Amino acid sequence: KSGNSAYSKDQLEKAIENYDSALVIKTDDKIKSKVESIKKEIEKREASRKLKIQIDNFISSGDSLQQLDQLENAKSNYEKALSLDNKNYIIINKIKEVTDKITYKDKLESYKKKFDEAKKNEAAKEYDLAIAKYKECIEIIPNNKNTILTQIKRINLIQKQISIEEEANKIIAEGDAKINGVIPYYKEAIQLYIKAKKHVSKYPNSKIIKT
Repeated sequence: KSGNSAYSKDQLEKAIENYDSALVIKTDDKIKSKVESIKKEIEKREASRKLKIQIDNFISSGDSLQQLDQLENAKSNYEKALSLDNKNYIIINKIKEVTDKITYKDKLESYKKKFDEAKKNEAAKEYDLAIAKYKECIEIIPNNKNTILTQIKRINLIQKQISIEEEANKIIAEGDAKINGVIPYYKEAIQLYIKAKKHVSKYPNSKIIKT
């Protein structure tokens, strides 16, 4: 009775102790069978407890490594935990989370590399190359599109200004040619200089005054 009472309360060790005491008094195959069954249950629970500790340790290590931004190592620990409990959705979600972080980190590194390359091209006045690199940045991380478009717009303005200045310089050169010819054509030169001035506000008025 005392063995059954302990067993009903899930006090397995005590149940075995009480059943063994009963077997000393009287041999009973049913009680012997029950004792063996309880021992197996204890072994099963102990194995399950040790397995849970092992899984929890892998998860804990994965969490700590993720905090340290050691994402690949964190993922490795989560995968070890999952190999011991492949239906554990907590572990599955942690693997997905760290995988997403790894993917984003890789993208961010590629983004920074392209952005730095674009800046170097821009500094070298390789504007078309710079724009192409900035557009690659958008493809890598679309969420930063507005920031990159601002960079591209700024370069477009620079290119436009350069184009305007080149056109103005071309007109100025035509004006200079009118003055420096065998027969100076001052009025035509002045008209060309005025035309150039419309292109660039910083046009030197001294050329018109000189003529």
